[in-house]
Amino acid sequence: MCEACVKNLPINTEPVTLVDAEARQYFRRVYSAFMYQGEIPSLVLRLKYNNNGDVAVALAPYMAATMLKNKANKNMVLVPVPLCKKRQKSRGYNQAELLAKEIGVILNLPVRTDILVRTKATTPQKKMSVKQREENLAGAFGISTEAIQGGALTGSNVTLVDDVFTSGSTVNECARVLREAGVKSVDVIVLARV
Repeated sequence: MCEACVKNLPINTEPVTLVDAEARQYFRRVYSAFMYQGEIPSLVLRLKYNNNGDVAVALAPYMAATMLKNKANKNMVLVPVPLCKKRQKSRGYNQAELLAKEIGVILNLPVRTDILVRTKATTPQKKMSVKQREENLAGAFGISTEAIQGGALTGSNVTLVDDVFTSGSTVNECARVLREAGVKSVDVIVLARV
């Protein structure tokens, strides 16, 4: 990306959102490189639907920098939020996985795509309320048999990787499944926060 484009990106001035301890949230904090405004929505669409891995290459360094700046846990495993099989097959890739792999290279962190699995297809959530999103996602994620049998999760620290944080319903459901499987802590890194 050219310098002029980078200067116009809506950098998130409050990149960390701490979780309310009273809420039924299973993740500790959310790291967000950008706000979902300006050029970011069109870049997210290019990342999601145009098979444009260059967007992940260009923007993942900002996600990594946000994590470093805010002293993210160094002993973590990056886990991308999985897509349902049908959606991944039609796109040919998972945009969260592209972002996770780029962050993993930059921060020298392991990326595990074999832990969290999508157990059911869900309806696109763009126009849903928070309650509708939660209902839509109930039971949508699970832990792979290999991860459970290998004991890879017990006491581990996971950072979920996704493209956009809207209500937090998706990452909360993922975090719930991970915590119930023995993960010690779950944080979230996203490209942008609505």
